Amino acid sequence: MANRARESASALLRVFAMFKFTPQQVIKIGSLAHLVELFGVSEDAVPDGLQYLLENDLLVRDGAVDLYLTELGCEKMHEASV
Repeated sequence: MANRARESASALLRVFAMFKFTPQQVIKIGSLAHLVELFGVSEDAVPDGLQYLLENDLLVRDGAVDLYLTELGCEKMHEASV
């Protein structure tokens, strides 16, 4: 389960990098589920990845559907895209 969460989190960070998300930019959870499939991660793994990113202070949740990258999340996003 931990590997799946990290794999999904990494795929999410690659999606953020691909679309050049910046800290404090709103990200809709529903949109991510479809985009992450482009990186070979199943849509049902997305909640695990999101939880991993939230628990590690890479994302901040604002309401039920909005997320924001933190400064740390932005740094990790750039590392994941290299």
